[in-house]
Amino acid sequence: MSRRCCFAGHSKIYHIDEIYDNLVNLIERLIIEENVSEFWVGNYGNFDGLSAKAVRCLKEKHPDIQINLVIPYLTSDINEYRT
Repeated sequence: MSRRCCFAGHSKIYHIDEIYDNLVNLIERLIIEENVSEFWVGNYGNFDGLSAKAVRCLKEKHPDIQINLVIPYLTSDINEYRT
């Protein structure tokens, strides 16, 4: 059975580079040490986009992991996170 990790965060964040580096390190630790293979991310705010970016980056190194999009409510202004 696969283990899952779900990200929930704030719409606006600061210190993006530092947070991104921490996310990559944490996610990789979850993959290696905790056998997490499914990651669920939103598509609304800065943290959601940063989390998705970190998982996509690690997917190159760990191709068996999955990333899943969570849409809590539908709106006409849902856009892809831009860095």
